Amino acid sequence: MRYMHEQVYLMKYNTPWHPEDVKAAVRKRGTTLTKLSTDHGYNPDAAGKALKTPWAQLEQIIADFLGVQPNKIWPQRYNAQGIRKTGLSPRGNPRDCE
Repeated sequence: MRYMHEQVYLMKYNTPWHPEDVKAAVRKRGTTLTKLSTDHGYNPDAAGKALKTPWAQLEQIIADFLGVQPNKIWPQRYNAQGIRKTGLSPRGNPRDCE
């Protein structure tokens, strides 16, 4: 975790990051969700959709870029051990988000 305010936020709230906070954190590190998507071979809108819809592959890409585990950004999608919960609406073909 690169910024102290992120650590304080997680320790204090342990709640999902607001989508705008994720977007801001990505922008502060010098790129956009669109660029993250296209750099990894996804549709330009894919990472943005992952902010509100469970999508394991894009969650991992975003989290890796931010230097945190996905369960820190979306704790409601993971169990206490950081393992993805079952029964989430999975994406079909992760590269087809149209």
